[in-house]
Amino acid sequence: MSINSKKVAEQLDAISEAFMALAGTFRSGSSSDEDGAGDGEVAKPVRGAKSTAKPAASKPAAKKAESPAESDLTIDEVRAKLKELVEAKGKDKMVEALESVGAGKLGDVDESQYQELLDKAQEFIDEEDEAPAKKPAPKGKAKKAGPTLDEVNEAAKALIAADKPAYLKLAKKLGKPSEMEEDDYAAAIAAYEQAMPEGSEDGDDDLL
Repeated sequence: MSINSKKVAEQLDAISEAFMALAGTFRSGSSSDEDGAGDGEVAKPVRGAKSTAKPAASKPAAKKAESPAESDLTIDEVRAKLKELVEAKGKDKMVEALESVGAGKLGDVDESQYQELLDKAQEFIDEEDEAPAKKPAPKGKAKKAGPTLDEVNEAAKALIAADKPAYLKLAKKLGKPSEMEEDDYAAAIAAYEQAMPEGSEDGDDDLL
């Protein structure tokens, strides 16, 4: 079998051209990969370049809570209210009002507590004394309105606080308030008030 050298040469040339074309394809692909890798890199900031981003605006500082206004009450106004409380509810209630602000007397109360003390005194004054309900009087036997047993007891307590011996002396004569008839209430109260020593109305001034 004879070999046609011309055809073999032509085939080798074709194969060579094919390899050359394939090598060129690989070269172009490698070059594009390098360029793509360069495009994917994040650009680093240049040293010394000023940033254009504006700093976040800081929120204005919250205003400090204003301190409560100091009480503009005077000690004379508070003293007057405490005297009103004594007249309405008795000395014990005044002592209780003072103790509510941690004081034993008005002079121990701080000015900032005047309003609190005044409010407590007014609260006690506004409290209603619950009197026992009275049975309706039979028709035709209506009685005149007069002092109640509670009022007699209050007058007796006041005399005991001011002059206990004087009360005991009257108790022997008039009896205890709980033993009295309603018709005797007014006379008993008058006797208690008459037996009060002079100046007893100012007996609470040591606390005021």
